[in-house]
Amino acid sequence: MSIERDELTDIIASNRNEYADKTAGRILAAGYRKTYMVTTADDLDALPFETVIRDADDCVLERWGDLEESGWVTVMVTSFVPRDQITLPATVLYVGGVL
Repeated sequence: MSIERDELTDIIASNRNEYADKTAGRILAAGYRKTYMVTTADDLDALPFETVIRDADDCVLERWGDLEESGWVTVMVTSFVPRDQITLPATVLYVGGVL
């Protein structure tokens, strides 16, 4: 089982049972993913297309385009942001291509 599934199972029921485990599985299948932090430029580079992050300055950015280009745009595509201008750590809000 995944760590996320175990955590959800613990939240759903104070003790493990088959119903809590099945419910956790359904929640994961519906697209639930726990947010996590990225702390390095390499972490940013590893994130897939359409991933959304909130950086340490509270800017919400979406991965768009190639690394040779900017790679990240502000939400509503008001400007392109070079990777080296993203303030880390950043919280991953959505991982592109997961759903």
